[in-house]
Amino acid sequence: MGTAEHEQSLAAFLRTVNVGDVLTGTVAEVTRSQTTVLLDAFTSDPVGSIS
Repeated sequence: MGTAEHEQSLAAFLRTVNVGDVLTGTVAEVTRSQTTVLLDAFTSDPVGSIS
């Protein structure tokens, strides 16, 4: 869990994302079961992962 400030920042970012938006980023980690991507618009932490 992050700090309250970080969580507010993440929530503010997620409010700007709409279904169908194309986001770009950099692959941060690859494992056998998932890939983690740092989004260009929100680089402080991965927001999720691709399984």
